[in-house]
Amino acid sequence: MAHTNCSQVTEFSLVGFTEDPVTQVNLFLLFLLTYLVTILGNLGIIILIRASPHLHSPMYYFLGNLAFVDLCSSTIITPKMLVDLMSEKKNIAYAGCVAQVFLFDFFGMTECFLLASMAYDRYVAICHPLLYPTVMSPKCCFQLVTGSYLVGLTNGVGQTISMSTLSFCSSSTIDLFFCDISPLISLSTSNTTLSHIILTTAASLFGVPSILVVLLSYVAIIVTILSINSAECKYKAFSTCTSHLTTVSVFFMHLLPSSDSSRGADKWAVVLYTVVTPMLNPLIYSLRNKEVKEALRKLFKSHKFGCKKPTEDLRDLVNSEVNAVHYFLSMQVSVLMSSKALSLPLGLFFDICCCSIILPKMQVQILALEKTISFSGCAAQLCFVVTFGVTECLLLAVMAYDRYVAICKHLLYPAVMCGWMCWWLVAGSYAVGVFHAVTHTTFIFTFSFCHSNVINHYFCDIAPLLALCCSNTHTYEVVILALVSINCLSTMTIIFISYASILPAVLRMCSKEGRRKAFFTCTSHLMVVSMFYGAILFMYLCPRSSFVLDENKRATLFYTFMTPMLNHLIYSLRSREVKAALMRAAGRRRCSKEKMAEENQTKQVTELTLVGLTDDLRLQVPLFILFLLIYFITLVGNLGMVVLIRSSAQLRSPMYFFLSNLSLLDACYSSVVAPKALKNLLMEKKTISVIGCATQLYFFIAFGTTECFLLAAMAYDRYTAICKPLLYSSIMSHRVCMLLVVSSYVLGLLHSWVHTEFTFSLPLCQPAKVNHFYCKITPVLALSCSDTRVNRSLIFGLGGLVEVVTISAVLASYVFILAAVSRISSAQGRYKAFSTCTSHLAGVTIFHGSILALNFRPGSDSSLSTDKVFAVFYSLVVPMLNPLIYSLRNREVKKALRDFVRWK
Repeated sequence: MAHTNCSQVTEFSLVGFTEDPVTQVNLFLLFLLTYLVTILGNLGIIILIRASPHLHSPMYYFLGNLAFVDLCSSTIITPKMLVDLMSEKKNIAYAGCVAQVFLFDFFGMTECFLLASMAYDRYVAICHPLLYPTVMSPKCCFQLVTGSYLVGLTNGVGQTISMSTLSFCSSSTIDLFFCDISPLISLSTSNTTLSHIILTTAASLFGVPSILVVLLSYVAIIVTILSINSAECKYKAFSTCTSHLTTVSVFFMHLLPSSDSSRGADKWAVVLYTVVTPMLNPLIYSLRNKEVKEALRKLFKSHKFGCKKPTEDLRDLVNSEVNAVHYFLSMQVSVLMSSKALSLPLGLFFDICCCSIILPKMQVQILALEKTISFSGCAAQLCFVVTFGVTECLLLAVMAYDRYVAICKHLLYPAVMCGWMCWWLVAGSYAVGVFHAVTHTTFIFTFSFCHSNVINHYFCDIAPLLALCCSNTHTYEVVILALVSINCLSTMTIIFISYASILPAVLRMCSKEGRRKAFFTCTSHLMVVSMFYGAILFMYLCPRSSFVLDENKRATLFYTFMTPMLNHLIYSLRSREVKAALMRAAGRRRCSKEKMAEENQTKQVTELTLVGLTDDLRLQVPLFILFLLIYFITLVGNLGMVVLIRSSAQLRSPMYFFLSNLSLLDACYSSVVAPKALKNLLMEKKTISVIGCATQLYFFIAFGTTECFLLAAMAYDRYTAICKPLLYSSIMSHRVCMLLVVSSYVLGLLHSWVHTEFTFSLPLCQPAKVNHFYCKITPVLALSCSDTRVNRSLIFGLGGLVEVVTISAVLASYVFILAAVSRISSAQGRYKAFSTCTSHLAGVTIFHGSILALNFRPGSDSSLSTDKVFAVFYSLVVPMLNPLIYSLRNREVKKALRDFVRWK
């Protein structure tokens, strides 16, 4: 009876680590640094293995998958934990808790079996070296990795089912920093026998075998190594296992029984294997592995600038130095990126970071009645402001030194400013910035604040916070004066000395044009330095008697907003190429603000509610897992198809050019609907703004219409290839293919614009509930309180026209194809000719069949529940099926895929 009267829990509270604000700030900084190292390390390992041909072996194939699993398992827990450390309410929704349990158990068990597979790989390599290429073939490795993921998926589904059978009535407080199955079982008020059985069975069937495989493998390895006569051979054989042994020991350490079963010790043990272990794995494999270190050195060397040979002509040299100037204005996304083109402007990156730390919070405070910030949030804001401010100081000094070497030591420039030197200078700037930030944050937030909690500023800065302290701050004031003075004086000295040497060198040039070009490379940097240091000197080094908070606020406003705004203008608008690119981009992305304002004025509703598929919590979790799996397969399949076609020389034909565009469309098409649908399945409040709804409707129709025309273009391509094979290369030239693809996109965008403009020009009335799981045009029109006959006529008119035109083009093409194929005398020839069309025919049938079933059914059959089912198939399932159809039914694609995954 108690359970029947029990109300279903919709939200859990996470206890976390501590309630002490100072400890929370320190833990936040520590875990944030750990998470950043985890992301960079594991992504670096993946990219390094992918980019280095001599790491294409089974051992590193497993290691790449292990790094991916570590990255995912850390991302499941750490971001939420960091948010909770900065929040007063540490809550998580029921559906979010279920998702966390599923994903954590999924990746945790996957890692267990990956480590077992790696142990088996080492066993075969050492105990059966002659059979190693045969036993550990690509097919076997792929099966082992796939099996690991499937076992992890089974474990995750089992634990999720176990959680769904539990009832939570008495308490909803989880004594941990994330949702784990054991604390949830202890909270349950229902019978937990089934949950304990599932937990024990999973540990017995999955956990114990993986540990036994590791132990048996290393027993056999040790026996084999001991039978080797040479000490050097013993060392070499065992050295290939030390990294894996270390990782296994760290990972399985948390399974050992503890003498004191206190919750505090248990929490830190959980931190070890959820947060620390994913960070340590890439360090273990990189620092203890000669091949990884060698690949890392080679990759670093490949990042050296392609500098020209030294020349005595200074004008040619100044032009050749643009690569190095752009280096200090660019930040590589990762140290291990293999493409030099993948860079982000460093000045823009810092300006975005500085503005993002202060501006969003300030805008919220302007619009809010209560202008408050949490203790932890204030500490985080101060920490990041100091980090990026100090780092920018040092980078400006580094850029001045770069200009000095380029102009005064131009013959030695390629040797002095090599890739290694530049990386060390940038990394040193970051390190000093982090050191300053940690020092200032630790000092300030260990003081007592008892006078007042009102900060006389618009963000958490050092001086206003010190004014609130009731502790003795004399020591810290000495520290801050010393650090600021050392930082500013050292960087300004470097800048002054650099330009003091640059000016005489420029004046000694005979050519006026040479002097202008040489000095032109320094003017942008000089302007930024003047603004940046002028604001700093005014703010922090003015005499105490003239220190007025209002003046300080104005100076800070210039320093935090005006300077970041002006920097990109100074560095970019002085370049002709950048201005030309900016004008082209502005022409492509121009929009009418007047129409947007008029549209906003006509709406009576600013927010819509999406009803979704179901309100049952027990169905939402399985639907979330199903849709997440479908969306994941869609992205991997379609983006994989794009990458495969781009990287395979044998797939460079018009048919595969259209196919790559079709795959890109399917990935975008699914991404318009799936992320929002997944989010709503985990949220109680399923709302979307009117602008967001209009955007979703616009892109959904645009990509759907474009795909219709693209499928028609592919049918025409098949018609030309089979009916006019001798003229195929001239008819389907690259220019014609580009015109067909661009025309498809243009028609799709125009068609979508008409529907979106007509739909959202209507007034929307209450109740603003869209009876669907995404913004589909007919449920949105049902919200209008005006006449929608014109809109419905457009749906059937324009939609019918698009369908009739594209289906007619497809049918006409295949009528001619069938006629041409039937005239071929050889049965083998007919089979080969028609086999090139079967994949396209299957794709066309599924796509257009779902459209016709969804939009052109009789009124008696158009129930909303049936409509939603068709919409799921049309918007989520079809984009997933297309890459499978084109890969499984196409020999060339399968051959290219085998070549792509084969180790060199």
